[in-house]
Amino acid sequence: MGYVYFIKPLHRHGPIKIGKAKNVEARLSGLQTSHYEPLEVFAAFESNEPLADEARWHARYRSDHVRGEWFAASGKLYWDILSREGIHTPLGRLRKTPSGWRWSLRDFEGPPVHP
Repeated sequence: MGYVYFIKPLHRHGPIKIGKAKNVEARLSGLQTSHYEPLEVFAAFESNEPLADEARWHARYRSDHVRGEWFAASGKLYWDILSREGIHTPLGRLRKTPSGWRWSLRDFEGPPVHP
């Protein structure tokens, strides 16, 4: 069990690092020590196969590859990240309910989302 995470520079849309980790906050801290600008975890999801899931994301966005595990930010990439069931963001989590997709923001149940 682990996570696939999406890390980006704070206050900028990209590039976005697509990686895997058992502890996302620890990974962010490690990346931050060698990065020239502040970074933030944009989103993450739990995975039983983080290595395979990470590889699928890398393959899907191969054309947007910048360097290493960094990818150019695009509307498609953002949409795919935010519309993934179970995605965790600083704002909440997207989940499927009988009435459709909903954002859960701590104690607030958001309106349906129609991808």
